[in-house]
Amino acid sequence: MKFNNLFPKVAIIVSYSVLFAVATYFGKSTSYFDIFLFILGLLFGAAILHLDEVFLYDLYADEQQKLLSQDEKQFATRSLLFLLMLFPLGLYIMTSTGSSVGVGLFIGIISGISVEMAQLRNNSELFHKRFLFQLKRKLTTQEEKTLRAVFITAAIFYALMVIFMGR
Repeated sequence: MKFNNLFPKVAIIVSYSVLFAVATYFGKSTSYFDIFLFILGLLFGAAILHLDEVFLYDLYADEQQKLLSQDEKQFATRSLLFLLMLFPLGLYIMTSTGSSVGVGLFIGIISGISVEMAQLRNNSELFHKRFLFQLKRKLTTQEEKTLRAVFITAAIFYALMVIFMGR
């Protein structure tokens, strides 16, 4: 399955950019530079996910892993450990840093992963190979749906936090 369908990811980036710009405009601080930095962070977040598939994987994968098909490759940015680490890191970025680039980067990454999870909602085998390859036990369909729902709900929560906090 190809994940290079950029339309959903671009649509999310444009939507978040517009919502962030509106929230910043109607908020107390109107800084066009912050809006620019947030959009730059969103683009960097989406680019990191894409670069991991295209370029970075070749740097950290061993020779045997490089021979796998695109659907079977185990990307670092899609590992369960990376996904679990994202949310405490996101909470820190959102509440303790003043970095618009960092917030945009985080939102770009979780949005891109959420889109991929939504694309795999009907393909349990590929979902497991893509996101849960570190687990020895195969999750049931209900457990996968729960994991997907929790991740996407958390991603939406963080996006709303950005919009309503104005950063």
